[in-house]
Amino acid sequence: MSHHPSDSNDFWLNASKIRFQETYFLWGYPSLIIDGQGLLAGKTQAQELDSAISNSTMNYSGIDQAWFENGTLSIDYDVVDVNIDVWTVKSYSYQGHDYTNLAINHSRISINNSSVDTNGDHLVIVMSEPGQLPLEMVSSIPPTGYLPDGGIGKAETLSQIDTSTIVIITALLAILILPATVELVRLIRQKPPDFEQE
Repeated sequence: MSHHPSDSNDFWLNASKIRFQETYFLWGYPSLIIDGQGLLAGKTQAQELDSAISNSTMNYSGIDQAWFENGTLSIDYDVVDVNIDVWTVKSYSYQGHDYTNLAINHSRISINNSSVDTNGDHLVIVMSEPGQLPLEMVSSIPPTGYLPDGGIGKAETLSQIDTSTIVIITALLAILILPATVELVRLIRQKPPDFEQE
């Protein structure tokens, strides 16, 4: 399943943004999450995917059975205090790009709500613990150039500021505040007026 959590992406989905920000605290994109535990990010993620999946020791249990009948999704599970999320995924070809199993809708299943959007190719059922899920870096080379963005939004371009620019701006500011500084020093040195008591 793939997500487009940034509103600058085609097929942006707010539920994906919330999942990436509040659950995984991801730093950069694209990122691959292996079994909800490991994070592949950076330049080597494609080469290390097979190794990361092979080294995963995750034991899946909890969902015994799931079935969809008459517009209602029913799930039998034997774990308490978990979130059951259903992602509707669909594959697209759009403007020369192929999107495979892209998340297009999200539903949180509960006792009171078992309706899901079926306007897609597949339903992906995810059982997870509530709250933040810490990820372990499984890339052999840590990602570089990723900055925590505090949110997923439009990319900002950072530019280098030349040292001479900083010196010039500082000198101009000093010249601008010089008259006020001279006047302040003059007032401080001035003898206070002498008031006589009557």
